[in-house]
Amino acid sequence: MKPWFVKEADIIKFPEPESKVVELPNVQSYPDFLTGVADLKARVSKGEISQDSHDKLYTDLIHRFMRKESFETPWFLRESQGLSGRKPGDEFVSQTNPKDIVTFVDYNVYPTKTTQSKDKEELLKFIDTIKPKYASITPVNNLNNAHRALAIATFKNNQNQNIAFVKFARDTIQAGTSPGWWSNTKGIPGYTSAFKRSKMSSAKLSPQDVIIDENKRSSKEIIEMIGQKLGTEYSDPLKEMVIQKTLPKFIGKANDLKAIGISFGEIFGPIAIVNKVKGMSGGWLGAEKLLGKYKFGNCEISFPQSVTNKLIDSELIAPNGFRIGVSSKFQKGAPASITNIHDEILKLEKDKKNIKLLKENKYAIDIIKLIAGESKYEGPIKTAEILKLISTTEANEIRKLWNPKSAETDIKKFPGLQRIYQYKKFKNVAILRFAVLANTAKIVADSINAKPDFSTQTVNLQNQSSIIQAYTRMSTSGDDAIVTGIDTVYPPNFKGTIYLDAAHNYWGKGVKDRISFSMPPAQ
Repeated sequence: MKPWFVKEADIIKFPEPESKVVELPNVQSYPDFLTGVADLKARVSKGEISQDSHDKLYTDLIHRFMRKESFETPWFLRESQGLSGRKPGDEFVSQTNPKDIVTFVDYNVYPTKTTQSKDKEELLKFIDTIKPKYASITPVNNLNNAHRALAIATFKNNQNQNIAFVKFARDTIQAGTSPGWWSNTKGIPGYTSAFKRSKMSSAKLSPQDVIIDENKRSSKEIIEMIGQKLGTEYSDPLKEMVIQKTLPKFIGKANDLKAIGISFGEIFGPIAIVNKVKGMSGGWLGAEKLLGKYKFGNCEISFPQSVTNKLIDSELIAPNGFRIGVSSKFQKGAPASITNIHDEILKLEKDKKNIKLLKENKYAIDIIKLIAGESKYEGPIKTAEILKLISTTEANEIRKLWNPKSAETDIKKFPGLQRIYQYKKFKNVAILRFAVLANTAKIVADSINAKPDFSTQTVNLQNQSSIIQAYTRMSTSGDDAIVTGIDTVYPPNFKGTIYLDAAHNYWGKGVKDRISFSMPPAQ
């Protein structure tokens, strides 16, 4: 049986670009100072803008990117993800002394007028020049002959002194625009981020942090590993949960409630199911019949090690090898990955009883297999090409940006990709390859989402899967974090509309995983 896309021709037409109109440049659209300068100069030479317009826009550009400082600090601000995206006032706390807190001031790169210095000695001279400004300057990596740029993160310590951390880079593009190049949580020696956004990620409570592999284990073995990795403050509540059959209470962990609910819930949720803990609601016990002659208490637990938007966070494995997936979520949870839904389809295909189900939902299956069968980079390109949303020429031009990885920021050098680049606008796009790939993924998602059959059929497939949905509820009591309930759904009862979600994993400065799903919670 041929895939639907071989037979169908009613693919949504990709929007054609609007008529070409020369617009006055907007300095807010430039990813950095150098790109803005180059573009304004090029526009003047082509006669697109006057010299007067150039001078005004150049002044605006300076006001946006440059700081009014002397030669001692001749840098401009560069915004990106990671440490460079921090806001003034964000706090970092010492890993050994909780009273030792440093406050983020700014993030800068050098050199300013070029992407690279002439040699590493120039970088050392620059550091010597600015030393009087700081109580201390600490390198976070070793300088080598390949380094031609640097980034400086400035902080205030408890004595209100300026201290700096320096990281050497290949060029200013890497130092200023590479997503996550300088980590929030591990980038400052001796300190870790204490601001709200990264507090959860710095608490190492996920199965990938604690369990480290996909081997199946008993509840007792898992709890012992927790004690070794995290200490008794996390293992003792689970020991008590197993003995007393009551949901856990974490003493003194009120500030970590979100981290416990999101990350640690993926560990204690399946342990609660296996041990039939009180305080769990919903139809979870109905899944036990899938195990044949066995019970939940006979099951061991395995944790998939992929960390990106899993549909399944753990598996209950019976002695006969049958597996029941557990999707553990805090509140609404995150979008499901296309990979895990693809895995559920493969399970359905192994059972001949599902032939009718698979045939009736072939459209969605073809889509899911098409996207899941490729990498997060190639998937959107190949899918868009097969669906005739982009031409083969356009597809190959996008591939050229990724093999090898290009640091190019100027779309004008790629006229064949203009219409893709213009599909969705970005703010402060730093690297072109990410923006074009993100828009390709969004083109794919928008086209498929326009066909209602995809949503209907995907819902049908999910409601046949062997998955227990587990939603953790928590509250605080004084300084303690308390698990107040685990609401479960089995069999899955997804309702509403399921969309392909490209924006969750693709953006102008990075790509995290394949196209995911925006799914309604089980009812």
